[in-house]
Amino acid sequence: MRRRGPALALVGLAATALVACFGYADPVDDSIDQGTTLPERTTPADASVADSGVPKPTPSDASTDAALSDAADAAKTSLRAFVSSTTPTGNLGGVAGADALCNQLATASKLGGTYRAWVSVSGADAVDHITSNGPWHLVSGEIVAASKAVLTSGTLAHLVDKDEMGATPPAAEDRAWTATGANGRYAGPDCAQWTGGGSGLVGEARNNNAGAWTGLVAEACSEVNRIYCFEL
Repeated sequence: MRRRGPALALVGLAATALVACFGYADPVDDSIDQGTTLPERTTPADASVADSGVPKPTPSDASTDAALSDAADAAKTSLRAFVSSTTPTGNLGGVAGADALCNQLATASKLGGTYRAWVSVSGADAVDHITSNGPWHLVSGEIVAASKAVLTSGTLAHLVDKDEMGATPPAAEDRAWTATGANGRYAGPDCAQWTGGGSGLVGEARNNNAGAWTGLVAEACSEVNRIYCFEL
């Protein structure tokens, strides 16, 4: 065998040194799969695009908000009105006794609020006894009167034909003691100031004739009728 000369050995050593120093190697490295594609790096711009699918809140519609607010205010200020489910004689115990009956029925039905009876006596009119100015609605939601002016106009927006539980009284038993005309004033008689003597003026809860809901006919105070109750 022929021995390498000193010159060839030096060349080999120099090549080895170059590879060690500069990391130079064969351009083709079979250990790396040349067909593999590395994933692209996510940039801040890409992140903003990814978030763009999330719905952005839109400004509220001012007109819609105002309408909802008005409806909420109306619901808060609207008062209830009902015809009593019970049918007392004309001995109501005076106006105070009629008021007490209205509030007992409202409490039993969990309506809340304070109520007064739509009854008059000589010298004290129902329109003044009801101190609020409405609006009033039935427990079933129908508006009875938007104000006291409508309440005393002779024609209601809706008859007071539902009791405190939302039931409609039968036509044969829908009369209510009032002693009150369509204008809300005393029209008598009043069962001797509602102690049960003589006769008393009644209205009819389901009568559509103007003013008939409050002033229809006088009946003997031994009869049994309902009373109207309005929230204050």
